[in-house]
Amino acid sequence: MLTLVLIPMLHAAPTQQIVRLEVDAAAVDPRLEVQVHALWLGAARSVTLRDDGSTPGDVAGDGVWLGELRGDPVSMLPLSLTVARGGAPVTAWEGNEPIALGEDHLSWSLELGDTPRAWRVAAAATSRSARAREAAAVTAPIAWACFVLIYVAWLVERALRREED
Repeated sequence: MLTLVLIPMLHAAPTQQIVRLEVDAAAVDPRLEVQVHALWLGAARSVTLRDDGSTPGDVAGDGVWLGELRGDPVSMLPLSLTVARGGAPVTAWEGNEPIALGEDHLSWSLELGDTPRAWRVAAAATSRSARAREAAAVTAPIAWACFVLIYVAWLVERALRREED
């Protein structure tokens, strides 16, 4: 007699999905309201992102707006990002995002103009820190070139003095 025992392999799926949301807004405007709208397993959800330092790891007024969505595990999430500056909200981005199991983060860079627009980025970095990195990348080679030119001028002047003596 053959007895077949089947033991199902159960994957310990997380009981709750966490999606962290980050938006880098170049300008800090106290009237700015940033919201993310999601369709989570058929239910409409919205979260208002904040830049007030209330979220752990957030610095108030740094231009990075943070929020979080939680719910049952999902693998795809329809999202839209809306922006309002004292008026009616305008959709700056919308699309479907694949979500990693357990915990994931989604980041956008936001350009505030006549018509706000946003695009997905790997990580939200404040535009001020990005400008500082760009300035340092340009300033360092220029400073090094100036140092070399001054050193060469000093060597040439020293050689010319020796010839005169």
